[in-house]
Amino acid sequence: MQVIFLFESNNKNKSDYTYIKDFLITYFKVRTEKISKIFLTSKGEALTRKTERKIENIIKQYTGKENYIVYCLDTDNDAKYNLEIVKYCNNRNYFLVWFNPNIEKLFLNKIINHSKDKTREAFNFVKSNKVVDLNLNDFKEANALKISNKSNLYLILQKIFKVK
Repeated sequence: MQVIFLFESNNKNKSDYTYIKDFLITYFKVRTEKISKIFLTSKGEALTRKTERKIENIIKQYTGKENYIVYCLDTDNDAKYNLEIVKYCNNRNYFLVWFNPNIEKLFLNKIINHSKDKTREAFNFVKSNKVVDLNLNDFKEANALKISNKSNLYLILQKIFKVK
């Protein structure tokens, strides 16, 4: 099984992946070699042909049968575009994880605006093992697109990794 995560995070920062990786290891005991990553420079890149080609190329390189595509996005303030993303993912049987309003708010309970600060905060989060202090109920909201300070991350990973 291969899981391809698409992150709304640039290739240098990788803070979103840092949080998700820590979450996967802690709560789902996942080995990181099953994970592939695509970094989107913005949410606007999510629905492009370029991104679709990146997904296709990663799938071609994997010899296993199962591939799961998981978009991990912040809700931000663009409700119309968010609905386009929902439709796009549904039409392709991709999974969609929402962080409302953003990933830092869910993992750190604060908003961080600068990329350098995001990297530092993510590193400190992992180093301090703060993942064990998370309220998992905040990550089990099926309607995370509409409910503030919530995500559906746990629910999506539960489907993929078949954990009860």
